[in-house]
Amino acid sequence: MADGYNIVKRPVPPLTGKSLVPAKPNISALARQHGVSRQTIRRRLANGWQPPSGQQKQQQLNQLFVDMASEILRTPFGVDERAALLERAAIAFTRASKRVTHE
Repeated sequence: MADGYNIVKRPVPPLTGKSLVPAKPNISALARQHGVSRQTIRRRLANGWQPPSGQQKQQQLNQLFVDMASEILRTPFGVDERAALLERAAIAFTRASKRVTHE
């Protein structure tokens, strides 16, 4: 009796890696990142504010690292101190970049 006429087939979305339903942002995480209350984040979202994307965060991190490296190189430290500070900055940058890419 199963002739296949009673089966309803729904269209399958293309595999673009994007969901049809936008993800809800984590209000608590955004509040911690921006140093404001959860209510402030809710108000901002209601007014059309968009949290920065991963790519925007990575660009901000890159600029921050360049600024830090420039500042370290301008300091009157010796070569060894500068090298140590640049190494510490590079380690911090790598850790922060991994967090941004895994969000």
